[in-house]
Amino acid sequence: MRCNGYIHFNTNVLKVCHDKSGITVITEQEEFTAEKAIITIPLGVLKKGSILFEPDLPENKKSAIQKLQMGILNSVVLKFPKIFWPTNYSGMYFTCPELDFRCFTNLNYLQQEPIITGRVSGDQAQMLEALDDKKLVEKAMFGLRKAFGHTIPEPSQYLITRWGKNPFSYGSYSYIPIGATGTECDVLAEPIGNRLFFAGEATHREYPATTHGAYLSGIREAERVINLSG
Repeated sequence: MRCNGYIHFNTNVLKVCHDKSGITVITEQEEFTAEKAIITIPLGVLKKGSILFEPDLPENKKSAIQKLQMGILNSVVLKFPKIFWPTNYSGMYFTCPELDFRCFTNLNYLQQEPIITGRVSGDQAQMLEALDDKKLVEKAMFGLRKAFGHTIPEPSQYLITRWGKNPFSYGSYSYIPIGATGTECDVLAEPIGNRLFFAGEATHREYPATTHGAYLSGIREAERVINLSG
């Protein structure tokens, strides 16, 4: 089936085949073909190798994927029946060392909803992913009760992220670790045979780990494809 430009939901990619004749993307349901393809697979998925490339990626690109790392920033989003926190600030940070969640974003500041998001990153975020939803909500509420007292209400709804375990990302954002130079982002962005192109925040050396980096990388690769096609 030739790629028709539609968005296909619930379609897991298994393999990307590329040669002089073009691209074939093999999914669990069907195959798609195209002359060129822009790959926006998150760095974490590339590191896991859960999507195969045939032929394999060049050694310098595989080395860049190995050197770059993924960070984790997880959230516990809590919606309450009423507001009990200061609404004139966009966020709150608690310094108490015994708290797992010290950073909270006040979504009421932007969305006028009684919602607070607790965030945790790094090794702590990795460790907390092993806990169930109830325990994570309790940990977030422990910090809020420390700050606002034990009479605050229980959340009416919650949403929890576990980006480290998410098979479609295996992390929240890329970063350049000690031992890497940043040139790895450029190598990751290099096309293969003017047929296979790479975008995503990890391919943008100036703005990695950002939404605008991902957006700008998409424009970069789209322009590259258009210029080659013209």
